[in-house]
Amino acid sequence: MLKLINLVIEKAVANQSGAMEADTISKHGRSSTSQKSRVNLLTSEKGGRHFTKNIILAILCFFTMQLYGQSIEQQLLSQLHQTSNTSANDANKWTKIASCTITAGYQDFAGEINFMGTGSAELFYYGRIIARFKNQNANAAPVNYFSLVLINSNIGSENVKAVRNNLQVDIYIRIPSTYTITYFWQSLKGHSGPLTMHNNQSFLTSLSGTIIDCTDHQIEQQLLNTLHQTSNTSGSDHNKWTKIAECNITAAWQDLGGNIEFSGTGSGSTTVYYGKIMARFKNSSANITAPNFTNLLLFDSNLGAENVKAVINGTNIAVYIRIPLQHTRVLFRQTLKSEYGALNPVSNQPFSNSLPSGTQINCVNGLNTLTDGRVGIGITQPAAGISLHVNGIIRATEVRVLAQGADYVFNDDYELRPLEEVEQFIKENRHLPDIPSAAQMEEDEVICIANMNRLLLQKIEELTLYVIELKKEINELKK
Repeated sequence: MLKLINLVIEKAVANQSGAMEADTISKHGRSSTSQKSRVNLLTSEKGGRHFTKNIILAILCFFTMQLYGQSIEQQLLSQLHQTSNTSANDANKWTKIASCTITAGYQDFAGEINFMGTGSAELFYYGRIIARFKNQNANAAPVNYFSLVLINSNIGSENVKAVRNNLQVDIYIRIPSTYTITYFWQSLKGHSGPLTMHNNQSFLTSLSGTIIDCTDHQIEQQLLNTLHQTSNTSGSDHNKWTKIAECNITAAWQDLGGNIEFSGTGSGSTTVYYGKIMARFKNSSANITAPNFTNLLLFDSNLGAENVKAVINGTNIAVYIRIPLQHTRVLFRQTLKSEYGALNPVSNQPFSNSLPSGTQINCVNGLNTLTDGRVGIGITQPAAGISLHVNGIIRATEVRVLAQGADYVFNDDYELRPLEEVEQFIKENRHLPDIPSAAQMEEDEVICIANMNRLLLQKIEELTLYVIELKKEINELKK
C-alpha cells in the first residue's frame, strides 16, 4: 500500500514538473530540464502549491484503500494507471481508460474505478466510476444489461461514457483542462473478472458506436451529512427497544437496504457502544408484498446481535436496537443505500419493553475486529487469548498448523511402557496414557490440533514398536 503511495507521489512529481515546464514553454518559448530547475519548480510558491496538491491526492489514495481494506482486490490496487497528458490541445477530448470483451454466455463484467488528476491549472478532478456490463444470453453476444454511474465527483457525468461495439465495451473520460494527467486504479471487480485497464491512450474528438450515458450520483453525501439519535435511556429505559430506521415496499421486485453506523455512551459508564448494521429487505415478487428475502448483520460491534432486530408488518419493515446502559444516547447515520432506495432513519423514538407484533428478523453477528487485532466471526467478543474466534462451521480445502513431530519415541532412551502397564492404566482410567480423557476435553471445550496430532502420532509410533517386539517374540517361538 505504501509502495503505491510512493508511486503516486513519484508520478505526481514527474507530472507537476512536466506540466509546469510545458506551461513555461508556452509562455516563454524555452525550458530548462535540469534537476535544479525541477527543484525550483517544486519549491516555488506556485510549484509548491501544485506539489502539495499532488501529495494530498496520494494521501487520498491511501485513505481510500484503508476505507475499502476488507473487501478490495489487492492485486487491482497495486496497479496504478494513467491517461496521457492533455497538453495544450487535448482538453475536452475523449480517452479510453478501461474495457471488457464478452467471450461467453452469461458473462457479467463489473468494476469500480477510482480516479484523480491535476495539471498546471488550479484545480484537480476526482471521483469513482461504477460500471457493469452483462450478457444475459446463453452464447457470446453484445451486453444487454449495463449501468455506468459516477459517484462523488467534480468531473460531471457528461464527461464519462461507455461505447459498445459488438462484443466489446470501452469506457472513456473527457478531461476538461489542459496539461492534465489523470491517475486511476480499479478497486473492485465483477463476477466474470475485472475490467481491462488502459494507459496513455490517444485522445478522440468524438466517439463511435452505441453510446452508454453515465449517471451522476453524489450518493452518500446527503446520508453522511444527516446525523440521527435515539432518545436518552435515562434511568429506566435501558434494555428496552427503540426504532432507528424503517422502509416500505411500494413496488414489485423492490430491493431496499443500507448500512447504518452507530456509536453511543452515557454519563453512567465508560463503555462506548459502536458498530455497523447492514440490512437488506427484498420483495422478489411481481406484486407488492412483504419482503421474502431478508438479511440483518452486525459488524465490528460490541453491542451484540441479540440487541438488534427487525420487524415486518405487511409491507413495512422497521429496525430496532436495545441499549444496555442507563443514561445513554446512541448517535447513528446511514452510509450506504441500495439501488432502490435507502432505509429511513428516525430519531428520538419511544422505548418499549417488547417489540411490536409482526414477523421478527434476528440479527447475525458478522465479522468483528477488535482494536487489539483479535477477530470474531459470528460472535461479538472473541474469547480471551484467542486471535480468531469463529462461532460456526469452517469449510476449507486445506488447514495448516505448525507441525509437532513425535520421533522422540524412536530414541534409544525413550521409556516405552510395558503392555501390562498400559493395560492396567486403561482399566483404572478408561483412556490411553498421555491422552486427555473425554471428561477433560469436555471441560476444556477446545483442543489444540497440533498437540493432539503429536500425541496421536506418538501412540502410532509406540504401537509400531510394540508390533516389532511382538514380531520378534513370534519368530523366537517359531524356532
